[in-house]
Amino acid sequence: MIAGFIFYGEIDGITNRALFSIAPALFWIVDLVFYSLVPLAALVHMKGRLRVTPAEYGLRSFGRWDEFFGTTLVFVFLLVAAYEIPIRISWIVLYRTSFAELAEPFFSYHSVIPAGLLHLPAVAYLSLSAGLLESILFIGLPWMLWRERFGDLRGGSFALTSSVLFASVHWEQGALGVIGALVFGLVACRLYLKIGNLWPVVAAHALVDFVKFW
Repeated sequence: MIAGFIFYGEIDGITNRALFSIAPALFWIVDLVFYSLVPLAALVHMKGRLRVTPAEYGLRSFGRWDEFFGTTLVFVFLLVAAYEIPIRISWIVLYRTSFAELAEPFFSYHSVIPAGLLHLPAVAYLSLSAGLLESILFIGLPWMLWRERFGDLRGGSFALTSSVLFASVHWEQGALGVIGALVFGLVACRLYLKIGNLWPVVAAHALVDFVKFW
């Protein structure tokens, strides 16, 4: 499941651009299928047939709502910093050298988000699906499998491996997007390993993406 999601993530920079050029509706249908329906169906199958519950990959009860909201707000601040600071520094470096073209994205979700009445639903869908599924498939489930093999050791190696994969599926966003995703992934992994609950990471990721896509 994880491997299939990563594989599709590696090629969707090309397929998304092609699909949208054929028909915008086709792009949204394919995105909904591969980034929502298929992963959610797989998670349901894991729970029903394999007895893998959401709590095992981090989606467990947080307890008090005020603690959840407070933790999420702190995570939002940290993840925004983790994403924006490396991008700003990299932008300065690239544009002061002869590699400015590397900063240009091959495909950007901003180019497919509609205006008008559909703008809010489209942004909400993209941010929520990314926040939930990317957190599960790049952090929660991989860490569950990693722990089965290595225990709680090598958390730093896990965070680096997960973040490199996370950054690689954002290649279509150009060098700046890859660098931002790499540091974002590292911080998100470390935050999850720190508290052992994925929900604040999911919520913070979704909020950061909501603002970015808006």
